[in-house]
Amino acid sequence: MANTEYRSYPLPDEAKTVKEEFETFAAFTLPMIDLDMQSLFDALGNKAPIDHEHGIGDIAGLSNALQGLMPNSKTFAITDLTDVEGAAEAPNGYVLIKTAGKWLAQAAAAALGAHEHAIEQITGLVAALNSKAGLTSAVLFDRVQELSTAQKNRAKANMGVTDPTPGDITADALAPAISSAPGKATPVNADVLGIVDSAADGLLKKLTWANLKATLKTYFDGLYSAAGHDHTFASLTAKPTTRAGYGITDAAPIPSSSAYPVGMVLQAFLPVVGGSALSVANGGTTAGSNLRALTWAQVKGAGGVISGLVASRGVAGLPGTWRNISGQTLSTGSVDDNLYPLGGIWVRTA
Repeated sequence: MANTEYRSYPLPDEAKTVKEEFETFAAFTLPMIDLDMQSLFDALGNKAPIDHEHGIGDIAGLSNALQGLMPNSKTFAITDLTDVEGAAEAPNGYVLIKTAGKWLAQAAAAALGAHEHAIEQITGLVAALNSKAGLTSAVLFDRVQELSTAQKNRAKANMGVTDPTPGDITADALAPAISSAPGKATPVNADVLGIVDSAADGLLKKLTWANLKATLKTYFDGLYSAAGHDHTFASLTAKPTTRAGYGITDAAPIPSSSAYPVGMVLQAFLPVVGGSALSVANGGTTAGSNLRALTWAQVKGAGGVISGLVASRGVAGLPGTWRNISGQTLSTGSVDDNLYPLGGIWVRTA
């Protein structure tokens, strides 16, 4: 039996009668077509029409994305641009000039190259200069060393001023300018202070904050030590002579030879006794007369630790019987023909 190419519907068979073909169509072909059509309708039922709309809230993330955008009606002034400088203060007729990665507001003529202006051509300059307190009575143009004589004369002529009686800036002229100036809480190295130069006929000079700090540092370094510095112990004066003087309050004093109760634990040495060496195993006992508990003054005496301890045969021994609890055998040994006493931990047992 032949079938269609894509859905395999049974095709008419010329060998069959019309009745047989109708029965085949009813039994096989028509149910297959019905199933395919229903599947098509089911699939189309989950699809939106070609012409349809969505609310903004129906599109995931669209509202949040739109909130990060500016309105389409938003406008900007040229002063809002981050790479434009001087536009807000520029007078009428200024243009923007691209230079060094930014736009600067300049006069059109200035953009064309080097040129000059008369003082009256600069808007507001004459009025601003005239408003400076005591300018003509306090400043001598001849004292402005950075300008040439020709520049000084031209400046005086432009402003219509003449030199007053020779003298420096007066307190009456300077005080109002300082009082009206804005404050600055924390100076930086490039900031300047005014000083009267006593080595230059009292002329007004400027001093940077950096140079002021450097001068003061040099001066005070000769008077005081740095905040972080060291002293040798030998250089200290009025050193304490007692443990309490050094703040030591919990040191145990070395007991006297008559204060060794049973059960007392201390460090003692096995010095030369009767000219022969001694040896006591761990856990073993010996008479207290064979032991010496020396003070630090006796140990550090002339001749060093070894000689000091060997010489301890003149120091009184301990009373009673003592057990070695050092965890090792303690004995004297020969060092440079001296019997070296080995220190250990002992407990009095009787």
